[in-house]
Amino acid sequence: MNTQNVNTAAPKSSERCDLNDFETCRLGRFVVRFYAPSSDGVMQGNCNYICHASSEWDAAFRFGQHCKNVHYDIYSVTEKEPVQVVALSSTNYRFVPLSSRYWRCLDTEFVVFVTADGAIYDEIMQPLKRYGTLTPIF
Repeated sequence: MNTQNVNTAAPKSSERCDLNDFETCRLGRFVVRFYAPSSDGVMQGNCNYICHASSEWDAAFRFGQHCKNVHYDIYSVTEKEPVQVVALSSTNYRFVPLSSRYWRCLDTEFVVFVTADGAIYDEIMQPLKRYGTLTPIF
């Protein structure tokens, strides 16, 4: 038996990861369209609120939580990106795997390197602190 093959195989296999290795959730991107009165009450503006949610109802609820104690009339909620299983980072960026090592951030379209412990790096292995980390399932 060649021990060199055993020693080199272990680090590579530990670096490989997919969605099953991290905490995930089902999220899409939704646009909540609503009417907002002007401060003098004479005009109404058409406004948009974009959020991550699991359904149209969830998006409307999140809008309501965001705008407490203010009355706005929602006239539509539309799905901008489909609901899918994503790994959510500690700073609320959504990631999906492209391969066992490279992942795409759905919010910035940036391709990153993700290690098995959830750390996120750029192509030259510099840590990307703004993306936070993914939470591994042990």
